[in-house]
Amino acid sequence: MSAAAVNLVGVLSASATTGHVAVRAEGEGRLERIVVADVDADWYPRSGTEKVVDVDAVVLAFGSLPEDRLARLARCEHSGSAYLNPTTVRDHWMRTSVPGALVAGDARGVLG
Repeated sequence: MSAAAVNLVGVLSASATTGHVAVRAEGEGRLERIVVADVDADWYPRSGTEKVVDVDAVVLAFGSLPEDRLARLARCEHSGSAYLNPTTVRDHWMRTSVPGALVAGDARGVLG
């Protein structure tokens, strides 16, 4: 049995006061890096602020709908509708109806 580790590179927040957004994903046959930029008061990327970040995975969350697309693709059980209180069904250990599929945070449902 091997242990897997996660190296969190960063968290981007698109708030206009301190915000950054991912403007592009790049790679050859797989994700290798993203390009991020500062945003202005209207959340538009500021020209000349782009930075390249080496990554192999990206998780997105935005708006007031949960980021539950991966759970839906995995065919995890959901309650509510797609637009009214959508929630991925899970137990207190984050286990879904699909063995090995766990959800946490806004991937389960909008928390805040």
